[in-house]
Amino acid sequence: EEEESDDPFRLSSTEPSIPKDWTGTTPKKQLEEWCKKQKLPRPTFTKLPHTRNGCRVKVKSKPIELTFEQQGPFYDFIDGQQHLATQSLYSLMPELPMYRMFPPIFRDLWKGWISRV
Repeated sequence: EEEESDDPFRLSSTEPSIPKDWTGTTPKKQLEEWCKKQKLPRPTFTKLPHTRNGCRVKVKSKPIELTFEQQGPFYDFIDGQQHLATQSLYSLMPELPMYRMFPPIFRDLWKGWISRV
């Protein structure tokens, strides 16, 4: 039995977050492109053991390494990666309206973080 959560960092675990017909970019693609432009290594995504598609991402930014982790549950590991890529991008560049290019769920997630500041 899962508890409903007010956690704005949580996505649905019952359906994929990115619509099948989505043709725009994704948070993970944007994060990878940002790292490439900054001449940083690609972010690394790791599945967390004993979770429902929980995920960890490491972004080797200068001067520090950013690490984000979410236990889930996520629909699948890809959703976990997309979620943490959104969180990473927001942490790195909250002032940029990158969310405009994202699928609706990630756009809403980003706008929710903005509204809490």
